[in-house]
Amino acid sequence: MTGLIVGLIAVVSGAVLLYRRGAYYGRIFAPAHFWEVYSTFMGLIEAEREAQRSGDELPRPGRAVTSAGLVLGVTYRSDGDDPALHISLSQQGRATTGAVANRFGFFLLSAVNGNKLSLDPFFTGSGVHHLVFKGALAPLAVNDFDTTFDAYRSSYRPLPFALRAFDHPESAQ
Repeated sequence: MTGLIVGLIAVVSGAVLLYRRGAYYGRIFAPAHFWEVYSTFMGLIEAEREAQRSGDELPRPGRAVTSAGLVLGVTYRSDGDDPALHISLSQQGRATTGAVANRFGFFLLSAVNGNKLSLDPFFTGSGVHHLVFKGALAPLAVNDFDTTFDAYRSSYRPLPFALRAFDHPESAQ
């Protein structure tokens, strides 16, 4: 009898865990959340452009957390010897899953795919996933949401993230 009760508790606990996980992924991969990520990305890009116009010397990553807990960081420098767009992706309060990093990484790649850029995707031991774009970034062209979302939905493929140590330029000071 005790074994039956323990087994029943395990089954119910597992069902609750699966339900919660399904609800979380249903929310994070909902079209409305992709719109929120796109809007957040555009806001961070505009903040970076404004920082450049005001003459800020060091890139300061803009950071935002979406309603579903996706943490998005953006550093964008279009001038100088080494122009780059650096996007970081992580999940607030949990390990960043490959599904989330790949899907939103490809989605953001679809947003900037009109530029002639090289992409260096990697993740660090902390689980943060990074997309570093280099190339012709002045001016950075960003597709509208509908174009971006359609490209993501029609041609999604996982990105080749590789594990790498990462030293942020600001940490070297």
